[in-house]
Amino acid sequence: MKIAVEAVSNIRTVAGLGTEKTFHDNYMMELQPAHIVALRNSHFRALVYGLATSISYFAFSACMYYGGQLMEQEGIPYADVFKVSQALIFGTSSIANALAFAPNFRKGLVAAGKIFQLLDRKPIITDPKGFPDDKW
Repeated sequence: MKIAVEAVSNIRTVAGLGTEKTFHDNYMMELQPAHIVALRNSHFRALVYGLATSISYFAFSACMYYGGQLMEQEGIPYADVFKVSQALIFGTSSIANALAFAPNFRKGLVAAGKIFQLLDRKPIITDPKGFPDDKW
């Protein structure tokens, strides 16, 4: 990162000396370790992303399977099965979306607590009593 900052801040010198290729090569060489780590983690991230996006379909298919069993064995109408499965899917989706913001919500609560502590703090130096308030 330092190489990129230096090259951009001194772009006239870099261009004047014709060393753009050198700085580009140095920058790419500095990115190699981060690129290798990203490649290593990409398969795991892809697997997690695939599972996260497909879990709603698995849940819907499980609801429909169980609903089909209830329709066959107990005679429950299809409309009721469909309503319940949609309510479950949309409800869990809404909860998941709300919980995605839980870490940020916690950070906000901590920050608000720090602000209130700062506002409630008593100053070490106080104005002496007996002096009238000066109007600026």
